[in-house]
Amino acid sequence: MPTWITTILTKKIRRKRDGENLKNVAVNTLTLASPLRNIAIDEGGIKTLLDSEDRSYIPGKPNPNCFEFYGACDGFMMEIIWEKGHAGNKYARPESMADLIMAFAKSFEKFKKPDGKSQQPFIFYLDARFSSIELMRRLHEKGFKATMSLSSVAKPRPLWPFMRDGLEKREWRILHLDKFDSTLTAVRAKKKAYVYLLSNYWSGRPITVVHNRIKPPRTRFNIHCPEVQKTYNMSKNHVDIFNSQVHTYQSPAKLNSDEEAYFKFFVQALLVNAFTWWKGKMKADQEQYDWRFRLLRDLFASLNLKEKPLSAKVHWPGPLIEKQKCNQQGCDNKARKTCKKCSQSFCDGCMAEVHRSLWK
Repeated sequence: MPTWITTILTKKIRRKRDGENLKNVAVNTLTLASPLRNIAIDEGGIKTLLDSEDRSYIPGKPNPNCFEFYGACDGFMMEIIWEKGHAGNKYARPESMADLIMAFAKSFEKFKKPDGKSQQPFIFYLDARFSSIELMRRLHEKGFKATMSLSSVAKPRPLWPFMRDGLEKREWRILHLDKFDSTLTAVRAKKKAYVYLLSNYWSGRPITVVHNRIKPPRTRFNIHCPEVQKTYNMSKNHVDIFNSQVHTYQSPAKLNSDEEAYFKFFVQALLVNAFTWWKGKMKADQEQYDWRFRLLRDLFASLNLKEKPLSAKVHWPGPLIEKQKCNQQGCDNKARKTCKKCSQSFCDGCMAEVHRSLWK
């Protein structure tokens, strides 16, 4: 969505509508369809440097200063729970996050439960920040399926040295937990890297996958790995992909208030959800950039406007694929976006400065 449109819409927000109300609007409006099978639960955020009580600082993240949220995403962003602002530590005890995950699980009870004959059950995919054996027990008691990556700081700690003892590279060990019908798999993925995966749906049976060698010579060869590892890697990053798509077209202009930040995020998130639905429904292989341009063109045609705004007709900020420096003279920053009309790439600040007259 071009900046000038979100700016106009933001100015029309009533001042009595505070940030908390906008959070509720986003949560209640994002859902466009019933959830699919594989649902990732992870953290995301609206990157901002606003001096706000809602802003959190999360060390080690690409955008450490943000309005943090937790999302359940299967391609669509289905549910959002907003986090209060904090200067937090993302490596808090995994057991402390169990109530949050159970709140997500409860929200999915409103959807029609699969009957087991025509559909398969919902499967939650969780990373080590949220996962614990205790959480798996609670999910199992409620009838939910989950696949989670466990940290070596999770309880019980004496279990992890036993699971990895004697493993060579690309070997794994399986432990079946009869109490809640789950399988714990320890994989030595690299020479000094171990992955612990707990699942009450996928097993540790060996399968063959194609591995791409990163270092030269770049070759492809077959390797064996547990089934649970492959399925976890395929589904764990739904929230990260969604958050990246939202921020690709987020306004480069500085946010001036909490309600402006929430509103612009809501507009972008709704568009990403609509694009995901359209791409799946039409089975179309089209980039989000082209879809947005086509959407605006059809919207303006339906309004019977005599002349289209200049920014929709020629200048259009789009994602930058190749890394390069900003083309603005005197700027040494990395370019973040490119303008097809200008045939140049700019950082966020220079993109806004060069096109300021078009975005008013």
